[in-house]
Amino acid sequence: QRSALAQASGTSNIARDRNLSVRQRPHPDFDARGLPLGGFRAYPKLSLSAEHNDNIYALATNEVSDNIWRVQPEVSVVSNWNRHSLSAYARGTINRFQDNDSENTEEYGLGAAGRLDILRGTNLRAGADYAQLTEPRTTTQRLTGGTPFTGAVEPVQFDQATAYLAGEHEFNRLKVSGRVGVQSFDYEDSQRVRPLAPIDQDYRDRTVTSAMGRADYAVSPDTAVFVEVTGNNREYDSNSTAPGFVRRDSEGVMLLAGANFELGAVFRGEIAGGYMQQE
Repeated sequence: QRSALAQASGTSNIARDRNLSVRQRPHPDFDARGLPLGGFRAYPKLSLSAEHNDNIYALATNEVSDNIWRVQPEVSVVSNWNRHSLSAYARGTINRFQDNDSENTEEYGLGAAGRLDILRGTNLRAGADYAQLTEPRTTTQRLTGGTPFTGAVEPVQFDQATAYLAGEHEFNRLKVSGRVGVQSFDYEDSQRVRPLAPIDQDYRDRTVTSAMGRADYAVSPDTAVFVEVTGNNREYDSNSTAPGFVRRDSEGVMLLAGANFELGAVFRGEIAGGYMQQE
């Protein structure tokens, strides 16, 4: 009976959004109203923060402490249409170290996403992002030629670009969805502290593509079972001649089967088991 009512009202048997927590509910008295821009609204934002780090270089000995001042401007633009949607954002992060200005960095990101509502329960989504980011000093990727180094003169920065296309179609109790995406990483070279020498980061540049297909079947308005298949391909721009780095290109697949559920108004989730292989 609940399933029939869901179909009649146009709601989904798969979506777990009938019960919203207090944090998920709209808060018109507190939510930013934004600035009207025709069929869009703009939401500017500025965050200021301070941090004290007692080991900014993440070293086992000779720790160096410093105070870090951070400024994060951001603006997002979101459509207010009845059907379809389009959004875009631009954000930045300016990090300033009080005593060690060689650690100062600037980061930024740009992105856009859209949704095309074709039919009730059928839509296509697409998006793209580009960002210049900084690798933390605590990263596990602090290797060059297979040999750990004590650190670079400046933090390693890299460019990250992402794009995806996704879609879903729901009819009766069955929902099918898919997603294809590509992500690229481009690392900037750096300089070693001691001895002063270049650190080649080109061997880390890579492109990762992925494709996912999923089918959900609602056995009740509160529970659905699903199967999901995801494949990926990781291709490096170049292969290092150093020992331990021969060919790191790979491809893999992951198979999952499980269920998602909503138990009353206070508990919902998803559980799955599966198999993965990467060669």
